[in-house]
Amino acid sequence: MSHIECLQQDPNSALFLREDNADIRLSEKAYKIGLLDKKYYDIVQEKKKNVKETMEKLENIKLGTSNERLVEILDKYNESLKSGTTLKRNFASSKK
Repeated sequence: MSHIECLQQDPNSALFLREDNADIRLSEKAYKIGLLDKKYYDIVQEKKKNVKETMEKLENIKLGTSNERLVEILDKYNESLKSGTTLKRNFASSKK
């Protein structure tokens, strides 16, 4: 399976490999080899913690089709909502 196929099957992988989060992905290696000061490493670790907490919160927020405004917005953009969809799952799939 190619890298592209892997990313298509797992939207979370695509989110992880975006260029706007390179600091999270590379800071630990940079810190370990002496390219990043402790001050900046700590800032990135705090950001990483905040991202993880936010993703956990999004996983617990269920979207329902009983919300008329949500359905109206989705219809406007020719989108649909599957039963049991969470904000995290919906956010990840919109980034494809």
